[in-house]
Amino acid sequence: DITVTGYADGGGLLLTNGQNFLLGPDNVLQNNRYPVELGFDVAGLLPGSVVPASGNTNNYVFDSADYDPGGNITWAALDVPYVVDAWRFMNALRVMPGATVQFKSGAGFGVETRSDLIALGTPEAPITFEGFGGGAWDGLTYLFIGSGVRLDHCTIRDAEDAVALIETLIKTDNCLFRDNGVALKSGYDAIVRSSRLVDNTVGIESPFDADGTTNPNVFDGNGIAVIGDASDTARSNWWGAPNGPQAPGNPGDGDAIVGPVPYAPFLTEPPVATNHPPTVRLMESPLPLYVPGRKMIFHWAADDDDSIVSQRVLFSDFGHYPNEFTVVADDLHPAQRSFEFVIPDVGLDVANAQQAIRIEAVDAHGQVGWDEQTMYITVAGLEGDLEFTSDFDQVFQPGDSLDLTWSITGLDGELSGLDGSILFDADSEFVPLGVQTFIAMPDVSTDSARITIAAYGGLNRLKYFFSPEFSIRPDPLVGDEPPTVTLTSGGGAYAGGDIVPLSWTASDDEGIHSFVLMASYDGGETWHDLTEDLAPDARSHDWQLPTSTGIDEVRVRVVVRDRRFQNSSDDASFALLPGTYVPGSIADLNGDGAVDAADLALLLAAWDTAGADLNGDGTTNAADLAALLVEWTG
Repeated sequence: DITVTGYADGGGLLLTNGQNFLLGPDNVLQNNRYPVELGFDVAGLLPGSVVPASGNTNNYVFDSADYDPGGNITWAALDVPYVVDAWRFMNALRVMPGATVQFKSGAGFGVETRSDLIALGTPEAPITFEGFGGGAWDGLTYLFIGSGVRLDHCTIRDAEDAVALIETLIKTDNCLFRDNGVALKSGYDAIVRSSRLVDNTVGIESPFDADGTTNPNVFDGNGIAVIGDASDTARSNWWGAPNGPQAPGNPGDGDAIVGPVPYAPFLTEPPVATNHPPTVRLMESPLPLYVPGRKMIFHWAADDDDSIVSQRVLFSDFGHYPNEFTVVADDLHPAQRSFEFVIPDVGLDVANAQQAIRIEAVDAHGQVGWDEQTMYITVAGLEGDLEFTSDFDQVFQPGDSLDLTWSITGLDGELSGLDGSILFDADSEFVPLGVQTFIAMPDVSTDSARITIAAYGGLNRLKYFFSPEFSIRPDPLVGDEPPTVTLTSGGGAYAGGDIVPLSWTASDDEGIHSFVLMASYDGGETWHDLTEDLAPDARSHDWQLPTSTGIDEVRVRVVVRDRRFQNSSDDASFALLPGTYVPGSIADLNGDGAVDAADLALLLAAWDTAGADLNGDGTTNAADLAALLVEWTG
């Protein structure tokens, strides 16, 4: 209900300070220079935000920040693009599926060691990075990112160097690089799958792996397709002509290869552009910390425009390179969306390579879709205890102070330093504290904040300690009560393969924005998402457990967020008994032992709600229909 008109010197709304905002549909932003301007430290716009597509002098969201962005910023898809007018180092920016970011001359993004640019689109909603008005821009530059980076379903065009790498591994899947100077200026290593490189001066510079055996790439209309040597690979791709590339040993009519890059065999016809590999998304873990010997359950969403025929789980104890992964579980059922995993003992990670879990799904055409998550596995057997002695039995307000105190007993001599943070598990966020002990509460509203202190001794010598949960709530004079939620099921005991029927009640004085479900397998030390955001009318969710050897206590949590993003939560616990996942049972919606017309009717009745969400993406849609049909028994 904000009206701003006729402001000729800037945006109708100026958003700043590295915060994320949700703009509702009832704002009036007309006859301004821009409808929205992102100022100091930039800012984010969350999914569901509404920005007018017409009626202002410049109909786009203008990033005019004088400083590099701070905070964890989200740029959701809008009816207008975001426009950037300078070269910026990003802190943590998540560009959502369907968003368009345009860059003026000389502008671009830099991403370095402790920062992140998450750009994972979908087949239906790719992300676009392009020049403003079709003009040239600098591109995306990644520097010294040990865990590597990924681009999925992105279009990058008009750049001088679309993606430039400095000691960073990049994995690009399902991307379109068009009309760039150099599409992928590797300088370190690029893994390219199911991507299209079209009308660039140069496609890829060495070193690279563009093997198209399962997920072929397209090179068409480039001045030079690839520049490399015998250690690179570009087999099983389409080069723009049936007789292959212009390359040593092949007088083809397709794009040119410079250097002895292996390219044979090559495709004699282009791959079907409308058939995509499966889309896989691992659920997030706010604190991806893992202790050897503990069990946990990884969850993912997966769908395909055809059908998924198999899945597998892989683990790497040394970084994110494909050849470092080994298969943990093969030929998982197409409908399975979770897997129990015992955290291995990796010893002292002397290379600081980190570890990773990877989920792969294979479709009917043999194409592979995947997602990975970095894991920080600590050294096993570190001794000692840290007990918080501060008073957490109170409700704090933003700005209130806390004198952080603790006592230590028997701490391992290898752990010589301490580092603190405030955790906001419900938001997948944290605020670093370092070694400070005088804390001013941040401007949030939650009932599940925690302090964590990490005792460290270098590399993966880490032992974490957690305070009790506490609440931070705004002054009552604000006049908006936080939401309430009560988990009405989830206790007792379930065996591996069982369906846990979760249900809850919730309310808010202004309106609910969304829910998320989380689980903990270590007594509440770390929490992991079970679902993506669920719709505001969701009140139940069926969680099918994977095969399990048993976990003494599984905690499940429902988090509700209101329209101002205040959050509240409620927990329950159950014992997970040994049991086996039974394929197809999740599609048996009425529990009669068959997947038939009755289940189909239930799924269609729940369309666009969470009521028959089989793949964990938060809504019932065509992907769930496909999963049900795979299990059809008639």
